[in-house]
Amino acid sequence: MSVERLWGADDAGIVASPEVIEFGKVAVGDTVTREFAVRNESRSRARVYAASHPDGLELVPPFVELERGDRARLQLVFSPTRPMDLSGSILLGDAPPLHVEGLGVDPAIEVTERVDFGVVGPR
Repeated sequence: MSVERLWGADDAGIVASPEVIEFGKVAVGDTVTREFAVRNESRSRARVYAASHPDGLELVPPFVELERGDRARLQLVFSPTRPMDLSGSILLGDAPPLHVEGLGVDPAIEVTERVDFGVVGPR
């Protein structure tokens, strides 16, 4: 994520809480959502958005504009499409990075769409 200054600039920037977002183990095809807060501590209006993100990770809403001193709650949604290690950081402008951790894992059980037991007679 990054921050775009709409009017003016200030190094104080955006503060996110918590600083680490843990998703744990998420089966391929499943979705886990984590919420976090951002606060604009700058002296100017700012837009927080995901400039780039790993596959399977999405910011909801895609962006938010914050006036000076405003707060917002955002969500990170992890939907792995393959086994993967989600370990890294998301940048929020000049703020310390927001760390994300998680694993996309193969499901423990795979279920086919149709199970055919053949002809089953009475007992």
